[in-house]
Amino acid sequence: MKISHLTEEIAADLTGGAYGGPGTPFPTARTLVGTFGVSFDSASGILAALKERRLIRLGGNRYYVTTGYVPPQTPYGERLSRTRRGFLGLIVNSVGSPFFSSLAKELSDASARAGFPLLIADTGNQPDRDPELIDRFVEDGAAGIFAAPSIAAAPEYYARCPLPLVSLGRDLGIPNCDAVTADNRAAGRQVAEHLWSIGCTRFAYVGIRRYLREDPRLSGFAAQLRAYGTELAGDAVLAADHLADGGLDYGGLSGVLGSLLYRMAKGEKLGIFCYHDLLASYILQRVKHYSHLSPGRYRIPEDIAIVGFDDLPIASAIVPPLTTVQYPYASIAEAALSRMLDYMKNPAHLPEKRVIPSSLCTRGSSVRAEADTPEPQR
Repeated sequence: MKISHLTEEIAADLTGGAYGGPGTPFPTARTLVGTFGVSFDSASGILAALKERRLIRLGGNRYYVTTGYVPPQTPYGERLSRTRRGFLGLIVNSVGSPFFSSLAKELSDASARAGFPLLIADTGNQPDRDPELIDRFVEDGAAGIFAAPSIAAAPEYYARCPLPLVSLGRDLGIPNCDAVTADNRAAGRQVAEHLWSIGCTRFAYVGIRRYLREDPRLSGFAAQLRAYGTELAGDAVLAADHLADGGLDYGGLSGVLGSLLYRMAKGEKLGIFCYHDLLASYILQRVKHYSHLSPGRYRIPEDIAIVGFDDLPIASAIVPPLTTVQYPYASIAEAALSRMLDYMKNPAHLPEKRVIPSSLCTRGSSVRAEADTPEPQR
C-alpha cells in the first residue's frame, strides 16, 4: 500500500474515533512499523503528515489524538493543564479593522474583569494562518481560545483545537465550539423592511466578493425583499474584491455603482444596503459625487437611501449621518466570556449557540424625505 493511501486511511480512522477520543496517546512510529509493515522512515512520515493536519499533537516525547477538545482528565489533557498560564487568546481576521478592534476591546475588558489577560493574534486577512495561531496559543499556554474568524476561514482548522473554544460573530458549526453571534440574517430582513417602509422601489446590496456565497446579511435582505414580491437582481449585488495586502478595493466599485445609478428611472428610489459601514461611507461619498455631476439627481435620502452595518464611529461623523445596524459588541463579549468560563470549569459543558439581537439606528442617510410624505387627507 502506498504511504499516501495509508496516511489517508489512518486519518479517516482517527477522525472516526478508531484510535480513541481526543487526548488519547497515539501509536508510536515503532508501533506503526509493526502494525502496517512499513519502514521506520515511512512511519515517521505518516506521523508528520497527521501532525500537519492537527489530527495529532506532540506532547513531551509522544503523540496524542487531537481530533477535538481534549478533556483535562485524559493523558494529554493532564499535560496541557500543567502548562496553562492563565490567559485567554483571541484570533481575529484583522485587528486594524474598526469592527474587530471594537469587538476585541469589549472582550478584553470583560476578560480582565474576570481576571484573565487577553492576548490578541491577527491573521492579517489570511485565513490559512488560523491553524498556525491556534498552535501558538496551545504552545504558549492559553487556557482557552476565542475566535472571530472571517467567513473564509475553514471550520476544520478549529474543529481540531484541543482547548476550550468560543467563536464570536460566526457559527463555525463544529461540535467542540460555542458560538455567540448577532442575528445577521434577521438584521438583513430588518434593513429591507426599513428601506421598503421609506418608499424605496429598487434595491441593491454592496458586499465583499469572498463572502457573498455565505453572507447571511445578504440572504436575509434578499429573502425579505422576495416576501414583498421583489427580487434582488444579480446586477444589483455589487462586490468589493480583496487586494494583495488584505484590504478592500473600494475604487473597483465606482464604475459598477455609476452604472447602477445610470439605470435608475425618474421617480424611482434606490435603497442600498452595505456589508459594513466602511463600504457604506464609500458608497455615500460616491453617490454625492455623481449627484454633483448631475444636479437634481441622486440626492440622499430623497432618491437614494443608504444603510451600513456595525455602527462604527464614522457612521455618525459623515454627512448625512449613516443609518446602520448597531452590532451588539458588549453583549456578545459578555456572553462569549460566560461560555468560556463554563467551558474551562465545568466538565459537563456542552457547547451551544447563542444569538444576540442587533438593532437598526436610523439616521439621515435613509429617512423618508419630506417630498415622499403623503399629503394629509382632508
